[in-house]
Amino acid sequence: ALGLNSFFSDENIYISEEQGFDKTTPFSFQKIMLRHSPECKSFVYVGDNPAKDFIQPNLLGWLTFCLKATAENIHKQPENLFFPHAATVTINKLTDLLAAL
Repeated sequence: ALGLNSFFSDENIYISEEQGFDKTTPFSFQKIMLRHSPECKSFVYVGDNPAKDFIQPNLLGWLTFCLKATAENIHKQPENLFFPHAATVTINKLTDLLAAL
């Protein structure tokens, strides 16, 4: 839905429901880390739902990006969020992600 396949190969995009776990558990994130270790020193997560998107990747030390809500966004994004619910960086559009990396 976020159009990430324009920026990353499908093998590096995980949809938690397709993995058999939801975003509130560490399993999918740990699976990614194991798959790409030791060649990857850092990991990135992009999401738009602070209620559940950033908790596990933040706890695992990932760099997290929140795609700022637009009129089409269904998730509330409160301003005053704290770790682990807050993303490391907020971006307005996906092309901002490339500049931030």
